[in-house]
Amino acid sequence: MLIYECGCGLVFGESTPRGLNSGGGKVVDKVNTRKTKKAGVAPFRAHYTLGTVSINQGSAVLRGQGTNWNDILNSRALHNGTKGRIKIDGGDEVYDVQLINTDGLMTLKQPFARPGVTGATYVFFEGEHMTPDPKFVIADEPPPALAVSLVPAPAQAPKTAMTQTQSQSVSRSEGGDDNAIAETLKTIFFALLIAFVIRIFIFQPFNIPSESMVSTLLKGDYIFVTKYSYGFSRHSIPFSPPIFQGRILGHEPTRGDVVVFKLPRDGHTDYIKRVIGMPGDTIQVRDSLLYINGEQVKRERIDDFVARDSQGNVTRTPAYRETLPNGVGYTTLDQGPSHFYDDTPEYKVPAGHYFMMGDNRDNSADSRADVGFVPFENLVGHAQFIFFSTDGSASFFQFWRWPEATRWNRIFEGIH
Repeated sequence: MLIYECGCGLVFGESTPRGLNSGGGKVVDKVNTRKTKKAGVAPFRAHYTLGTVSINQGSAVLRGQGTNWNDILNSRALHNGTKGRIKIDGGDEVYDVQLINTDGLMTLKQPFARPGVTGATYVFFEGEHMTPDPKFVIADEPPPALAVSLVPAPAQAPKTAMTQTQSQSVSRSEGGDDNAIAETLKTIFFALLIAFVIRIFIFQPFNIPSESMVSTLLKGDYIFVTKYSYGFSRHSIPFSPPIFQGRILGHEPTRGDVVVFKLPRDGHTDYIKRVIGMPGDTIQVRDSLLYINGEQVKRERIDDFVARDSQGNVTRTPAYRETLPNGVGYTTLDQGPSHFYDDTPEYKVPAGHYFMMGDNRDNSADSRADVGFVPFENLVGHAQFIFFSTDGSASFFQFWRWPEATRWNRIFEGIH
């Protein structure tokens, strides 16, 4: 799109007597104007010199600029819809124009045919949309030629309309900034919507704040949980809104799965434990040994679990390899048979519920304690892998210590 600029004069039409101003014409006062209108003298052409008129070849729109043009507009001598004509000196082309609005925008009724021509430009308006004003200079001939050159306008030329639909096109051009803001907001909205959908239906991140699942999960681990593994319930949605009951596309967990669930007593707190008891099972712990349906779960002693805190202190905890009846194996920690939950009554898991236990058997609040049986509806998802892990020795603001605080060997480790 090419934009051209030219200096010019404006000519307006109305019934009033002729005169010359101080630059070659008379100034008509209010008395003469009223008398002339009553006498019915033929229409005149009144002109006023503009500072600049910008002509956009692609959209065929002119904008008057400068103090003189502003004076004309402020006087209300022109109105929306006023029609006129424009001529370029040095050629025979005459173009019909019409005022779009009182901001000074005019539209050409046909394409501007002679970009690059050198000459004078004037515009005259006439017709019923005129208001006589004695402040204007008037003449019955076009104003003297003004030496101008049509040259490409700078990139920041005034906003112009893009079609001949006048005010709608101008509004669209001048609303560019608003459109940019709207596009940015729309992008942000769709990004949040995509993240929201992923969080509900595919993956959700969690961090581990306690030691109840050591050594499988350590405090400071960040994990991804698949939301689709067990289907979807109201607990799949943030804040667990009570919009429906039960599960959609539900699939039962497998014994031994590490599962995130909502605490049954409040329906909002997230817990992570291992599925030990299925619906209908009988679960009991005797002398630190786990029994399922009266059968002892296989357990063998392995090397101690060694932990080192941020001060360098080392602790060793007895560790065991436990294997469930379906062959799922994992590591548990147990300091000995003297803990409160090392001997429990026999629990009968009701239908539609599960019995959960932490791998750190002496340091876990689970179904042996006040967690109780976990309804199928409360399952949130299946823990899959660790995507980040930190030992907590560096705060968020101590970014220079992040590398040494990161447990690099645990990143992307699967959860079994």
